[in-house]
Amino acid sequence: MKRYAIIFALFLGIISTIYATTPGSRLISTHGYENCIEISNGVCRVVLEPNCGGRVLIYEIEGKNALYIDPKQNGLKFSNNELETAPGIQPCAGRFDIGPEKLNPGTKLFWQGQWSAEITGKFMARMTSQIDKNTGIQLIRDFKLDTKTSKLKITQTIKNLGTQPHKLCYWSRTFATGGGICIVPISNPNRFPKGYIEYGDGSVMRFMPESDGNIKVSNDYLLILGPTKASKFVFDSDKGWMAYITKDDMLFVKTYDYKKSYEYGEMAAVPLSIWYKDDLVAELEPIGPWEWVAPKGETSYSEIWHLLPYQYPKNKEVDVENINDKVNHIK
Repeated sequence: MKRYAIIFALFLGIISTIYATTPGSRLISTHGYENCIEISNGVCRVVLEPNCGGRVLIYEIEGKNALYIDPKQNGLKFSNNELETAPGIQPCAGRFDIGPEKLNPGTKLFWQGQWSAEITGKFMARMTSQIDKNTGIQLIRDFKLDTKTSKLKITQTIKNLGTQPHKLCYWSRTFATGGGICIVPISNPNRFPKGYIEYGDGSVMRFMPESDGNIKVSNDYLLILGPTKASKFVFDSDKGWMAYITKDDMLFVKTYDYKKSYEYGEMAAVPLSIWYKDDLVAELEPIGPWEWVAPKGETSYSEIWHLLPYQYPKNKEVDVENINDKVNHIK
């Protein structure tokens, strides 16, 4: 009998090990965190971090991470009791949020709180937030890496487990490595005289910003070539993609669903924002439609990431049509 018990225990151990290391996915510890999920296909490596905000910590090809990491934050996490008095912070790397920016519930539970993480398939994983007791909102983030490329599909589901409806939207808050070049295809005709609105101090939104040598509009593309006078910009952009050339020779492309029928909840009713902070970090922010989420209802929105080798142009001359061709090829 004892022998059978030992065999059964070994069998359970083997099954548990197989489950935890599903081909393409495994549990790891990294950057001072436990219970992270690594998804890798030999071309691209993704690491999901559930301990502080349910983020993507690593998105890399050729051993180069496209996401900004603040080493001072390694291992940073908060218990629910600590969150009540903890200051608001800006977690690094691949963050996500709900909006609109000035109207969202503003809970630190999603932004800085602890999430659960699970491997859901061969190259798939999920992170799930706690339920916010004030609103009944819970967030679920699903990740699926292509078997052969860097294509990473990210879907956030907003669930309303409360008794009141909430009007919310998806809001990406990805911190990419700093000093790169942003490429944004802008609408033509465009609602903004210069193709973008610049955010100033406090509540200032400048629809006629002063010229900036590092902002260039060419053939219906807007380029941010380096550090700018202002930090935050929003765009009237109807093509459903943006791209970013990193200083270590990668092209980070985001594609996302855009429809003219969508209602956008940001102040300027835009689907895309960029925050460019000196040479330190560039925040790449697709925004989803503003939707009512009924009690016991839910809504989902996805964006897709690609990471490709691409030489950073030291003269800052960008072949935008070449970028457009690459985006159309991978869409």
